[in-house]
Parts: sequence; C-alpha cells; structure tokens
Amino acid sequence: MFAIDNHDVGWCRSDATPRWDALTKLPYSFFGITADKAVEIWSEGIDSCASFHPFSGYLVSLHFSSLAAGGRRGAPLEVSKVLNGFIHAESKRQKELDALIEPKHVDAIENSVSLLGVCDTLSLLACRAPEITPPDAAVHPLIQGGLNVKTANTDDLEISPWPFSKDSVELRMPGLVLPGEYFADEKELSEAVPMAEPIVFSSVLRRLPDDMEPEAAQG
Repeated sequence: MFAIDNHDVGWCRSDATPRWDALTKLPYSFFGITADKAVEIWSEGIDSCASFHPFSGYLVSLHFSSLAAGGRRGAPLEVSKVLNGFIHAESKRQKELDALIEPKHVDAIENSVSLLGVCDTLSLLACRAPEITPPDAAVHPLIQGGLNVKTANTDDLEISPWPFSKDSVELRMPGLVLPGEYFADEKELSEAVPMAEPIVFSSVLRRLPDDMEPEAAQG
C-alpha cells in the first residue's frame, strides 16, 4: 500500500514548477514529458519507496521499468537510449533490493506489482487523463488488471468486478486551477502559477453491472 500511495512522489517538485509544452500550450502532462525528465521523476519515486522498505522500492522499480519498456517501442533512437539506460540501472537495483526482501514477501511480488499498475491506471482515469480515457458510456477492459472500466460525464468511474464492501467510493484529489485556458509561452505559464487557485477534484467509483461486456457496450 505504501508503494501504491507513494510511487509518484517524484512528481511533487515537477508539479510545483510546471513546464510549458509548446505542442499543447499547457503544462507538460504525465504522458508528454521528455524521457530524461521521466527517468528523473521515476528514479526519485523509487528512491523514496526503497528508503521506506526494500519490498516497496522493488515493486516501484518493476513498475517504472515496465513503463520504460513500453515507452521505448517505436520511440526515436535517443529516447530508446535513455529508457534502455534506465532499465539497465534498475535491473541492477532490483538485484540489490531482491536480496533484502523477506521470504514471506517473495510470493506476493507478482500480484503486488499488478495491483500497483491497476491502481495507477485507475487514478489516471479518475483524473480523466485524456490520453487513456475511453469515451463516455464505453466499457474499456484493463487487460493486465482484469477489470472493465466505464467513465461518465458525471465524474463517475464504474468498474467490474467490484472489489469493495461499500456501494460506492468517493475519491478526492487536491489540485490547482491555473487562470487562463492556454499559455503562449513559458513566461506566461510561470506568471500564472502563483495565481493558481486550490481546488479539490472528486470522482466517484461505482459498481459496473457485471453483465456489461465491452463489445456490447461499444456496439
């Protein structure tokens, strides 16, 4: 649970001083940052979780290594070099951490890193990350996690199978709203950041009816 909660702590400093993305005219998103910056952020998250417990650091290292492996597919040569270097360095770290993991945790590694990945994806969907959010009313299968997910314009996020004892779970996420819709350059963005207003975004997790199949919903 610590790894799930803290694996993205490397984003804290970056979010405090967001950089301007010339392509979108917005701050760089999770999906839009450079490979160098991603590696820096991932490494900080792994360092933090490993300092808490070797098992936690090991899971986060596996998680980000998997993201790096996916990101290098079809990527330009320079990007692939950066990501390959990260994967190689983390492979060494994983061997060091593996030697420190208690035997009782070894059998939990596969399921735990899978749970981390599912929770990470659900958090992005709850925040409506446009790069991965399916259209409203469409059911999207999370292949690796074994879940079906449906978003709604009411900020609901429905999932199946339903893993909770309650009928719904409210997710609350602190954030900032920047003044203005788009920013002409880095200077304009940096001037907007101090004027950002704090806000709490919310999303409600609900049960998706078990009989809703992705093919049927999309058809």
